[in-house]
Amino acid sequence: MAKKQPNSTKQNASILASPKNKFWQFLFSTENRLLVGFVLAIQLGLFIFLKIRFPFPLSESDSGNYILSAYSGAINGYRPYGYSSFMRFFHSFSDDIQFVNTWQYFMMALAAFLTLFTVQYFFRLNKWLFILLAIFVLFNPSLLYLSVYLMSDSLFVSMTALWVVTGWWLLNGGSWWVVIIHLLCMYWSFDVRYIGMFYPALSALILGYRFWPTKWLAVALAVVPFIILLWYRADQTMQMKETFGVETFSAFGGWQKANNGVAVLPFVKIDETKMDDPIIKSIHTVVRSFPDSLFTFPNVEATNFMWVKGHPGKAYLFQYIQQTGTPYLKAWVYCGTLMEKYGDWLQKNYPLVYFKSFILPNAANIFTVWEIMENEKFVADQNIKQFFKTDKEEYVYSTHFFKPLTAARTIADGIIWVGVFISFVLYFLNYRRGAFTNFQWLSVLFLLGFLFMFLAVSVYAAPINNFRYLMPIYYPQILLIVLAIHGLVSPSKKAR
Repeated sequence: MAKKQPNSTKQNASILASPKNKFWQFLFSTENRLLVGFVLAIQLGLFIFLKIRFPFPLSESDSGNYILSAYSGAINGYRPYGYSSFMRFFHSFSDDIQFVNTWQYFMMALAAFLTLFTVQYFFRLNKWLFILLAIFVLFNPSLLYLSVYLMSDSLFVSMTALWVVTGWWLLNGGSWWVVIIHLLCMYWSFDVRYIGMFYPALSALILGYRFWPTKWLAVALAVVPFIILLWYRADQTMQMKETFGVETFSAFGGWQKANNGVAVLPFVKIDETKMDDPIIKSIHTVVRSFPDSLFTFPNVEATNFMWVKGHPGKAYLFQYIQQTGTPYLKAWVYCGTLMEKYGDWLQKNYPLVYFKSFILPNAANIFTVWEIMENEKFVADQNIKQFFKTDKEEYVYSTHFFKPLTAARTIADGIIWVGVFISFVLYFLNYRRGAFTNFQWLSVLFLLGFLFMFLAVSVYAAPINNFRYLMPIYYPQILLIVLAIHGLVSPSKKAR
């Protein structure tokens, strides 16, 4: 790497301020018009195809919870309100159920477009490498499926991609309006899915770097993401208290901890006399009345403990309802706070066993390609009818489109993971030959940091039992591979 590169924050800011380097002028420059047209034509073609093939969104039982929250304007106790909030917002433009596919695809298309051309703006890929990147970004069947799926995953992927893109702009001296958009994308990300709650840590580093020449401002802005997160947690806790009478941030998190923790039970003999908390002991008494076969990793992976009748979590819940007469949802929220204590106790008292029985097998699931559970028909249930308008009670899809692609997805996913691991070696070679500027290396490090942190949090937080849970890392995976190749084929910065 050259000893001095024109990449300090102030210098980058001046570069972006130059009219000839404006991003929008870059998009419509002669050299990029064909590429912009190429991407937009593909996105339009895919939109038309999806609207014809899936005029009504695919859904599942959990979709009803999001719709109910959007209809009531209140948190539902199961999941964050963010996706429901977006549905409620776009509902003001159209209450036709078919419009859901439109706005979800628009958000995904916007995120993909800005990702592609932000990369092109900062790295100047050659034409064929850009086209290869565009094909992988635009034609991923898992992402296309999510855009017609009435769940929060498509929105979360889009918000995450926009958060990453705006993070790149800040690393290169982005202005105040980029700061605002970046923080909004960060907030909307963890309001859509709680796993995004580690994003503020990376945003703080980015903001600190962006404004470091003015140290007091850098420190002040680096604190802002954490303030937003703390405010959000306090607000969510207050809403849970008002709605269910229970002071908790997320009842779901408590149930998840217990589900994960019981993975140790087949491998340890627990001395109940060491359980000082009577609540923990009462839960364990119910749990241990079930055989070890219900605590094997396949059962833990499927989260049967918390969702399936005939499993210990549900047994304890129904026992509590029977004894107290508490309504189901309120009881589920309250018992979630108790399950958190039980899950914490198991994990803290048997850390090595927990690592072997849950963390390691869950980490292996990172590389599993899960089948897309594609429904055969759309059915307008009561939740849909009270919030949306639809001209059909039922719509039968002609055939499965995404589900048969599992074999192809398995091969492609394997190739991508191999490419990611190879890219680590390529980046070492690129470093030796000075292939990137300082800013470009920071962009790569941001992608790597995000990838490792997302995987670590995913493995720790919950069983990885669905392809949807890891889709936010897809863009960073592809970008890491393509940028590593770009570094090898582009002229060395040392030679410039």
